[in-house]
Amino acid sequence: MVDATAPEVRNPYPGLRPFRVDERHLYFGREQQVDRMVEKLAARRFLAVVGGSGSGKSSLVNCGLRPALHRGNMTAAGSHWRMAQMRPGSDPIGALAAALAKPGVLFDEALRGAVSTEALVGGTLRLGSRGLVDIVEQADLPAGTHLLVVADQFEELFRFRGLVRGAQADGHGAAEDAVAFVRLLLEAVAQGEVPIHVVLTMRSDFLGDCAQFGGLPEAINESQFLVPRLTRSEIRAAITGPAAVRGVKLSSVLVTTLLNDVGDNPDQLSILQHALNRTWYHWEHLSACQGDLQVDHYIKAGRMARALDLHADKAFGEFTDVPAKRLCAQVFKALTDTGTDARGTRRPTRLETLGQITGASQEQLTAVIDVFRKPSRSFLMPPLSERLTPQSAIDISHESLMRVWLRLKQWAEDEAQSARAYQRLRLAAAEFDKGEARLWADPQLRLALEWREKSHPTDGWAQLYGGGFESALAFLDQSHKQQRAERQQAEQDARWHAVWSWVPLVTMAVAFVLLQIWLEPKLVGLVKGTAADRGFFGPLLSHLLVGMPAAIGYMALAPFVRKRFPSWEARWQTRRTLPGTAALADSVTAKPTELAVDVVALGYASIGRRALAEVVDWVLCFLVVLLPLSVLLAPPQAPPGQPTTEMSDLSAYAYIVLTALGFCAYHVLMWTSRRRATLGMRLAGIIVTDATGLRLGAWRAAGRFFARWLSYYTAGVGFAMALFSQQNKTLHDRIAGTVVLNRPPKP
Repeated sequence: MVDATAPEVRNPYPGLRPFRVDERHLYFGREQQVDRMVEKLAARRFLAVVGGSGSGKSSLVNCGLRPALHRGNMTAAGSHWRMAQMRPGSDPIGALAAALAKPGVLFDEALRGAVSTEALVGGTLRLGSRGLVDIVEQADLPAGTHLLVVADQFEELFRFRGLVRGAQADGHGAAEDAVAFVRLLLEAVAQGEVPIHVVLTMRSDFLGDCAQFGGLPEAINESQFLVPRLTRSEIRAAITGPAAVRGVKLSSVLVTTLLNDVGDNPDQLSILQHALNRTWYHWEHLSACQGDLQVDHYIKAGRMARALDLHADKAFGEFTDVPAKRLCAQVFKALTDTGTDARGTRRPTRLETLGQITGASQEQLTAVIDVFRKPSRSFLMPPLSERLTPQSAIDISHESLMRVWLRLKQWAEDEAQSARAYQRLRLAAAEFDKGEARLWADPQLRLALEWREKSHPTDGWAQLYGGGFESALAFLDQSHKQQRAERQQAEQDARWHAVWSWVPLVTMAVAFVLLQIWLEPKLVGLVKGTAADRGFFGPLLSHLLVGMPAAIGYMALAPFVRKRFPSWEARWQTRRTLPGTAALADSVTAKPTELAVDVVALGYASIGRRALAEVVDWVLCFLVVLLPLSVLLAPPQAPPGQPTTEMSDLSAYAYIVLTALGFCAYHVLMWTSRRRATLGMRLAGIIVTDATGLRLGAWRAAGRFFARWLSYYTAGVGFAMALFSQQNKTLHDRIAGTVVLNRPPKP
């Protein structure tokens, strides 16, 4: 509880929003500048108050110029004033009509009849460039009464011209309304019959845009007030004055710290006011409104550097569910324009438009927006006291929020990237519709699909960036459909090649093995018949006479086989050059989770290691395959004294076939395993892969095994080829397209 004797503790610092007219008693620091503004306005009946973002233009008009006019500081005009203040927004003439139609401006009370006051005023304004003069004359104000029209945030006139699509509800285009609005203001100050004064507030970086309207640059040049930076003493008054009105003091250390922290920050006033607002808040909660405001309260608020960021994050932290957080991000992205204007500006948007952009209901949007409209925050406008309707314009209260709130800066960057992605897609779709471009392929297609999955764009959102939503998504879907069709065809080609490209090799290998089985006994007999002491050379001669022609035959047939059975990659490269087709970005034969080893980094296995692996594998195959088969298929042992029974031809053929299958199964299973190596190769520290470093498939492994027989049937010449290869490639490595590498180190 706060002591009843304590001073009034309502926070005197407005934060990000400008000072209101009813807060002029809390406004300090620019008293000396008001007189110069009154002089300029009296001379031309027109005044353009120009300054950088956060320089306090709106507050200066609300709490400086307007009260001065009511006090009679403009001697020639007296103190009888009617004032209408508005922001142009997307419908400047409608906004001006609404401001003039308020009770106490042109008419003391609302008109009675079928036509509302606002409709009457709006219709008169649209009749011509003298519309404002005519409606003031019709109002028949008391003698000596002057009218002040304040067009606050005049830069909205330029920003909304590029953002409002189509026509207004009454049939008037946005660009025409803007021109007509400027003519109304200029004509009102040019004529001399009716006492109308016009004041604009505008960011200085939009001065160049004023050249779009005839007569406006000249008017600004003749009567412009560039809001100066506050001096150190003026900043001190802005810091201490509002608290003094509430009967509260700031410690001298805090005042000095604040003065030093202001520095040359371009958003100095708005960020300073917010830091003071949060410092007051922590003084209320930590000190129960007792004593002076201290540096500790300021540090607790986050100082000027982080007070706004922490405060905004605190508001965002009130959302506990993911959908609400996502909707909050969508709302602020829609209200922040960094994609169409690199300067970074606010983008006021109607509530119903936000619903179209986000796909959320009005109730869901209101629940999110109200969190940031609380009086203690005022991050979004209109104030919480104003009920939201579908036509309510939702706006960020100040640009400094866009530059200081880190989360919003990231959202804005994401939105800008998303807008650029959509613009690329929209333009590509338009060119495709004209026949000037092809459907997209990777990487453009992959990036666009990822963007759609992440951003969930809507037609309402796309309208912010040029429209064409249906055409753009149709183009994206058509590109994706074509890619899927081409990938399916590529996969079919890959399967076709995987099977059929090895058929000639396997057929040749089997034929040569059968020829070896048939021819070797005859060659052995021939050699024994001619030279009995050279029986050892029979098998060797049979290998040479069968294996060498086999190797030479394959090498001769290889070009024909590759030409007759081209790989799917070659077929794809041929097909991708045809109009309307896309490139395949990733190999469909590679496993999605498979990573290729670095062939160059690992290095090719030495001949010694390969020889060790061969010996170990032969010993293992002898123990696991040959020995059991010999025992299983051996003829029954003859009784003592009887001649030894020889193995039957059927058993011999079964022995050879089962031996070959056993050897093949062992090698294929080991080569295609995750370790990419047989047991002998693991012992020798080597692996086998394809030329790109990927694990062998079953067909390539089987092909390598059968090609290995050629290396054996050439009496070892196929193995000796490794001596003359920089990659230590044997004959079967060349045939199968494989390499033997050193084993990668364990992670």
